[in-house]
Amino acid sequence: MSRPKAILFDLDNTLYDFTATWTQATYPLVQELIEAHHKEEIPVPELWGIFERINRVIFSHVDHGHLPGRLGRQLRWELLGAVLNIPIDPHEMNSRHLDAMMFCIPFEETSLVIPTLAQSYPLGIVTNGPEDLLNRRLTAIGLDSYFPAQCRISAERAGFFKPHPEIFQKALTALGVAPQDALYIGDSWEYDVLGAYNAHIPCLWFNPYHRPCPTPQMVLQEIHTLSDLLHSQWIPLP
Repeated sequence: MSRPKAILFDLDNTLYDFTATWTQATYPLVQELIEAHHKEEIPVPELWGIFERINRVIFSHVDHGHLPGRLGRQLRWELLGAVLNIPIDPHEMNSRHLDAMMFCIPFEETSLVIPTLAQSYPLGIVTNGPEDLLNRRLTAIGLDSYFPAQCRISAERAGFFKPHPEIFQKALTALGVAPQDALYIGDSWEYDVLGAYNAHIPCLWFNPYHRPCPTPQMVLQEIHTLSDLLHSQWIPLP
């Protein structure tokens, strides 16, 4: 790879642990619904699995641009109420859930690595998440000052979802670099790695869970090793 002049990151499950944050925020709300409406005959893990499946179906449509994210976030609670045959205010539940999701669980060393990188590289973000949550979550994990507002590219802002190359191109334009002069880092093979490949951007697959790699690819298993990798293969950090 040539030396990068700028670095782009995915947000969810790359700069912070979205999966752990989601569980921490969502599980208590599901349990609360069971207790409040006397549905104890339904084990919490079973209902949790139902809600997870509802969420996956809805957000497969969101991620492909077929459903607005704001609508999808409320619709999942509405559908859960229909499954339980209980009244749920989807707006209220969504609001409470989003507030709980602000207690983001960062990956270890992220708060040290990003400030170090920012001394040498312009940084940007490319995410399929909505604009408002992008900014709130960056603030929640204490990294908002390292990513200029114009370099935070959401699907909502770009009008395209990863893996479409256009959303990556908008980030490159914001950073003022050519594809071959950037480095992209993300956790999703489908959306991040293939998306970066389609946009002709060198990519590291962030794979902390050691999932099988479909094809030979540079893999980053721990975020704190990124500085060492850049130091050894490209340019030294200060």
